[in-house]
Amino acid sequence: TPTLFGDGTEAITARGENGSQLSVPHSSCDLVIMNPPYTSPTNHTLKERQKSSLPQFAAFGMDKRTQKRIGAKVKQMIKRLRVYASNGYAGVGTDFFDLAHLKVKPGGVVAFVLPASLAIAPSWGKLRDLLNSEYENVMVVTCSSGKNEHRRFSSDTNLAETLLVATRRQRSADVAGERWKWVNLEQSPKTISEALAIAEELSKADQRQVRLFTVTIGDAEWGFQYTTHREAAPVMIRNPELAEALLALTDPVRPRIELPRSNRVVALPLTRLSDLGTPGPVDRSLIRNKITGGGGPFDFLSDPGNKTDFPALWNHDYRKETRLTVHPDRHGRPARGREQNAADLWQTATRLHFNRDFRFTSQQLAACLTPEPALGGTAWPSFTLHPEGGTPVEKMDWVYPVLLWANTTMGLMSFYALGSRTQQGRSRVTITRLPELSTLDARALTRDQLSMAESIFLRFQHREFMPANMANQDLTRQALDQAVLVDLLGINGPLLDRVAVIRDQWCREPHLTGAE
Repeated sequence: TPTLFGDGTEAITARGENGSQLSVPHSSCDLVIMNPPYTSPTNHTLKERQKSSLPQFAAFGMDKRTQKRIGAKVKQMIKRLRVYASNGYAGVGTDFFDLAHLKVKPGGVVAFVLPASLAIAPSWGKLRDLLNSEYENVMVVTCSSGKNEHRRFSSDTNLAETLLVATRRQRSADVAGERWKWVNLEQSPKTISEALAIAEELSKADQRQVRLFTVTIGDAEWGFQYTTHREAAPVMIRNPELAEALLALTDPVRPRIELPRSNRVVALPLTRLSDLGTPGPVDRSLIRNKITGGGGPFDFLSDPGNKTDFPALWNHDYRKETRLTVHPDRHGRPARGREQNAADLWQTATRLHFNRDFRFTSQQLAACLTPEPALGGTAWPSFTLHPEGGTPVEKMDWVYPVLLWANTTMGLMSFYALGSRTQQGRSRVTITRLPELSTLDARALTRDQLSMAESIFLRFQHREFMPANMANQDLTRQALDQAVLVDLLGINGPLLDRVAVIRDQWCREPHLTGAE
């Protein structure tokens, strides 16, 4: 096939009946560029999974025997690697990165188009670890547009994507605190000329070695580059000031709000949920698979109506989730012979539940309280707050401050920053990632403060909230912000003005508004 450069050379092709073979030894390539498929064993219908042995390798009409051969080849490849990226939940994109890692030489460069979830999702954690130990000059490019078609780098997907570029180290190193370059473009380049101009601007950021660099071409700003540690992941954000505010708010070591035009910061008594308790089970371990008989012990029936033995808060209904208290929507019925298993799982029932798949454009709450303990479902998993080493029984005086904080503007923004945002207006946090969510440290509150938290809950429990992306218009949300910061934490002064600015900046982000 003629190359793009028109110089008479030819590129090898996978099409046609006359096969070609090309030997590419390990550690031989200066540059490896890939836009791999994103298929995984989990993103297929039941019919597709029954038809295929390994559905992630079932493209192009591959028979089951060929699928197994490909799967065996992937395992053989992984065994060659000391550190590898492969993860079935993330998909075969991680396998292709392992292949590139085998082929690129020390000092060589890899460039990949991958789902934007690689920056945050737990399933991509192995790839991030591999990059941290085996690569340097890591750059992650995303787009902040509210339109999915402007947040991608390939033409055949509706998901937000990232462009990953990294240089393989001359020798492996377990690097702590390695800083990555996070580039947020307003939208993906439309032409090669635009892409080249952006790349040239980004090369200036390397020369200046600044933490925040604005990408400017002519008189137009195209985005910014932020250099920080890999855990921060300030991706798909339009406003650089908001990016800084989110990083400060969710800093696991020193959570704070920085006041503008001064050197002052307001420290916040925050911690991670994992320091206060444990998440409940994933919905798959609760609900019975009616086809295979496996899974959990329960069949769940709609609308429990009156009180039942096993109430559950399962699905979203934004019309019924406008207040801090949300009623169960399912009744669990134990399958015959599995009553003991059902009784054991009931021990995870709580009043506190967290939103797992937050649609900011229609849903109001990051966390809610059920009137009585309930099982957590696919949309609202349970979370038990209890002292470390103590019996995992819900500690209600901790529940109130945690619930309140989750539904402040700061709590909503913390959820937004933690979750994967591959779809417009949404942030998804898996149950395994939920313990990393920032929350008020109930252990650090006095008895009077814990009592005040309950009083604030009683004051707000019947008030209605607007959708999360309208926090800058929601008088109830703003009143809750003030109640938590001033009445509960005793912080006053310019902080409320700063929170108002951050709130407005966040609500104007294209990901929440759907803007270009």
